[in-house]
Amino acid sequence: MAGRFGGDTGEFRLDSALARLADAGYGANWSITEKKKALIKFGRNTTLALNTRSTLWNVGPANEVYLTAAQGNLITVISSTSNSDVGKVIYIEGHKFVDGQFIFVAQRVTCNGQTRVTLPTPLCRCSRMVDESIGVTVGNIWAYQGAGTTTSGGAPANLAFAHAVIRGTDTQKQTYKGATTISSTEAFLITALTFAISKKQAATVDFAIESAKLVSAGIGQEKGFTPAFGEITLNSAGQSSLRLELEPVITIPPNHEVRGIGTSSAANAQGNVTFSGYLATRT
Repeated sequence: MAGRFGGDTGEFRLDSALARLADAGYGANWSITEKKKALIKFGRNTTLALNTRSTLWNVGPANEVYLTAAQGNLITVISSTSNSDVGKVIYIEGHKFVDGQFIFVAQRVTCNGQTRVTLPTPLCRCSRMVDESIGVTVGNIWAYQGAGTTTSGGAPANLAFAHAVIRGTDTQKQTYKGATTISSTEAFLITALTFAISKKQAATVDFAIESAKLVSAGIGQEKGFTPAFGEITLNSAGQSSLRLELEPVITIPPNHEVRGIGTSSAANAQGNVTFSGYLATRT
């Protein structure tokens, strides 16, 4: 039976993680083989602030301001800082709130340059965007809360309302957001971690993986986040990168957030994270 040792994948570290989900009260019969989906998340922060715990993402603020279920699905628009991006098809992955639960949503929207375009489905989380069009992304394409902020040249004026960006000005075709959300019907088993610090700026960075359970009320970018793995310290002048194959794996239950964090000893250091593994579903 799925979720019991040896019963789903035949790999002990995965099957034992599925069993722990049942032990933790998330129900029985979890299966990786039925879900058939791996997940790789990667992100970078090129401007880590001094001694500030910061998400490894490329939006700008140290950490995302997460919407609560009480606030609802307020991520409603995209726009680019360049009118040369008119007609580009943007693939977007995220989640919406339904009855206080995270529901996964994938959608496509056609960019109209600096003019706002409304998403077909409003979101409460935006985990990934990809420019699927041929050719370079010229501007920075933002996903944000349309009712929360004005725009200036196609960019949200207040980045506290921004949730993802494709930085075409850095020759990127997709987001670099080292954070994601797990829906109410799935769990995420993280089997590998990679942390790295760029040598462009002399610094030591403490890296960590954090998770948080969905809460129905309250506002705060740090609300509910706790360590999911011990901190790892890397130095641009010494060991600057580390990859770990995890045993046991990190288990992120349904209705949870997970993010990579970096705390730097110097301003404007660059931290990178990749975490990967398998999604599981109940059968």
